[in-house]
Amino acid sequence: MCGSKHIMKNVSPAQCVRECVKGGSDFRLISGDKVYTLMGDSKQFDKFAGQSATVEGDVSETTVTVQFIAAAK
Repeated sequence: MCGSKHIMKNVSPAQCVRECVKGGSDFRLISGDKVYTLMGDSKQFDKFAGQSATVEGDVSETTVTVQFIAAAK
């Protein structure tokens, strides 16, 4: 829904992400001008919603199958 910009201006970026996911969108990773769909444990993704994170996994076109996610340093 939002892509690289948050549409809902009256909530935090994290809440915007959570509302989009609740509405049927996938968790996404924004890296520069690229947008990747995250596949894996959505409970882990929710912990980092709207935040910078380090993500490791297998990339296939615009999808990342996440093996590791942690707060960015």
